[in-house]
Amino acid sequence: MSCNNPLAVLLHEELSASEAYQEAMSHAASDQCQRSLSTIKSEHEAAANVLRSFTSESSDQHEPGGWDVLSKAVHGVEKLYGRTATIRSLQDGEALAMRDYERVLDDEEVPSKCKFIIRSRLIPQAMDHIAILGDLLRERRESIELV
Repeated sequence: MSCNNPLAVLLHEELSASEAYQEAMSHAASDQCQRSLSTIKSEHEAAANVLRSFTSESSDQHEPGGWDVLSKAVHGVEKLYGRTATIRSLQDGEALAMRDYERVLDDEEVPSKCKFIIRSRLIPQAMDHIAILGDLLRERRESIELV
């Protein structure tokens, strides 16, 4: 996060995450997977709206981050390595997001109300996303083993 406004960076990352999930949804193998990815996408959009309320800077005034790379790579990962790799990539993005949120908590310039939301809602949400994606991976593995 090299931008002067870490909240603008987080905002952009949430928007990029939403794009990554949109792309992944187009390749979902089952209705359950589609619903899970759609729910996570919606939660990233909601997180972006929360962050937008704390910053007046545009979300594109920073260097690309982890979700930028992942949102552009999801389609290629799917084609080269399959759905399992796509879901693992999304998990990695969620882990990166958690680390970025934790770093922002140490920033004295970030309003305490925003830090509270990050601690109480956005970090736990990222943890939930990792767990949901883990469930999808297990479901995927089990369906492959049944074939």
